[in-house]
Amino acid sequence: MGLRKLKEYHKPPQMRVLRQETDKKTNFPAWMIIVLMIAVVGSFVISAENTNDDETLEEFAERAVKEQPKKLEKKPMGKVTESERQLIGVLIGKNVKGFNWTIDNYNIRHILNKKAHGIKLSDIKYLYGVIHSADRITKAESKKDVFIVGLTKTYGNKKITVFAEIRTGKKEIIVLTMYKNSLK
Repeated sequence: MGLRKLKEYHKPPQMRVLRQETDKKTNFPAWMIIVLMIAVVGSFVISAENTNDDETLEEFAERAVKEQPKKLEKKPMGKVTESERQLIGVLIGKNVKGFNWTIDNYNIRHILNKKAHGIKLSDIKYLYGVIHSADRITKAESKKDVFIVGLTKTYGNKKITVFAEIRTGKKEIIVLTMYKNSLK
């Protein structure tokens, strides 16, 4: 019992913090450091966003092949037009209003690395034409809840086919692959 009473009435010693006076010239305010850090990080983010704004699809494809960036980079290729929206909507049964056409660096590398596709770096320029003025749009066979469309356009003696996946959550239609066939 004596030990219990001792624990109840024993108070730990009080600690006092002593402050030292510092020279006012060397004491840089913490808020100023935070403001500078935000400004520097903000300038990096803005500069990173603006570097590829004027990059063409051909330049994007060339950079994707030569530099082979390790992170996913997407290149927007315009909004889905009203006529495209109606055709694709009928084919897949979904409304694609407000969707964007995009391609990423991984799919560019896939397209150019497959020799059977017959696509060269110079053929990437046809991608805009196939997407925005396709001669034929068809629904491709795919897994459940994955919507893939095939777009075909003829340029002289070659037929170019593009397959794109419709991603409803991200509101984008992303180009998956591209083929070139010679017409005889």
